[in-house]
Amino acid sequence: VLAALTRQDDTIVPAVLAALGLAVGAVRTRADDAVAALPRGFGIPVRSKPSRPGDRLARMRVWVDLTASAHPLVFAPLVRLLEADGHEVEITTRAYAQTTQLIESHGMTATVLGHHGGASALGKARQLTSRLQALHQFAKGRDFDLALAHGSHELTLTARRLGIPSATTFDYEWAWLQHQLGCRAATRVVVPASIPEERWRRYGVHRPK
Repeated sequence: VLAALTRQDDTIVPAVLAALGLAVGAVRTRADDAVAALPRGFGIPVRSKPSRPGDRLARMRVWVDLTASAHPLVFAPLVRLLEADGHEVEITTRAYAQTTQLIESHGMTATVLGHHGGASALGKARQLTSRLQALHQFAKGRDFDLALAHGSHELTLTARRLGIPSATTFDYEWAWLQHQLGCRAATRVVVPASIPEERWRRYGVHRPK
């Protein structure tokens, strides 16, 4: 992990993923198998639950990870829409800048797991390892149907390990390691049309993913 944080070497990323139990091309999960049949364009299987006549979609348990101050502003409308449709949303975050305060100011609650790793590569590597363990412990056994994030590679890596379909998004295509890990682990990746396709292909993202 430390080597990957300090080198932009394509041979490093598979080694990092393998160390996390996520060898590229070798792991088949429920998230991979689900791609062919996503409701609302995601291809995500949901559990059968009693529903009222006219319900648009079986209710889901959705996990959202908000890791920076901008994320509560982006996800608050989506969380409200999901909850209005009867879905259950659980939010995780980390202690970083004003993220937790903004989550609360938008009427949401979250479980705080981890903090920013600081400027050093060693600090980032330590915090990555620690937060991956904490997220795995949090999500295991919660029976989530879907995981969502804005650039949280920790969420998509954890979701893949647990077989949870995930979607991540980003609007800055130059965060090399973050996207190498997060995009390869995700089931779906959402980016602005203004980002040229060749820039996200380098992160293992190809249509229809």
